[in-house]
Amino acid sequence: MKFKRILSAALSAVMAASCLSVGAWAETNDKAENIEEAATSDSALSLTETVSAELADETEYSFGSSGVAYAPGTYDIGVSLKNVSNTANDSMAASRIVGGQLIVSDDGTARVKIELTSVTVGTITGWASDWVIYQGTSASGDIVAADGTENSDGNISEIEFDLPDNSYDGVYVNMYIAVMDMSTNAYLAFDYANDSSDDTDDGETTETTYTGTAAVAVFGYDVTVTVTVADDVITAVSVEGEAGNTTSQSKLESAAEGLSE
Repeated sequence: MKFKRILSAALSAVMAASCLSVGAWAETNDKAENIEEAATSDSALSLTETVSAELADETEYSFGSSGVAYAPGTYDIGVSLKNVSNTANDSMAASRIVGGQLIVSDDGTARVKIELTSVTVGTITGWASDWVIYQGTSASGDIVAADGTENSDGNISEIEFDLPDNSYDGVYVNMYIAVMDMSTNAYLAFDYANDSSDDTDDGETTETTYTGTAAVAVFGYDVTVTVTVADDVITAVSVEGEAGNTTSQSKLESAAEGLSE
């Protein structure tokens, strides 16, 4: 959503730049009143509403006790396995956790996906299976089985489950350790602040393009701004005016160059 706000700001900046750049044209054509109208912002005042209509901000949902906001999407988050008796301390099997993702749906519900590996405690190495998620705020009460994905050796290398409550900073879990022939409780702690949207681990760049259009009633044409984002960095900004209007297009391109800088 932050890039949609940037896009709205970009549209505003382009509009302002294009209005100022036609000042000389307005004076020579005895149309200073047009510039005054633009400056007093009948169009500018409605620009935010126009952009909002074209680019409605996605609803954000609050997660954890700190209220970290997420729009619908997939995010990498920090996940750690803690001691069930003292959740401030790491579990002896903390290295079992490879990474985690938070998947936020349009309705605000969320799923958590966690990548797992084997763990060695002392001289014993093994995997965990039969993961269940306690639905409350302790290692007791209602449970729901997590969905498990097996690797080529038949071990559970990934689990996925519905987050019982968005306000939770983590969930209590139970797992079965086959090599020890026992079940044990633990706490999965989530670090919502340690996130990156739609990140991948394959080294490929994730690129997203945001486009917004605003009508410029004063000059009788539309302005379209396109912002390209790669791995949370704005890599390109382009601006287009009315097709065939070469004068306005050149001014808008100049404004775009300023935004890019």
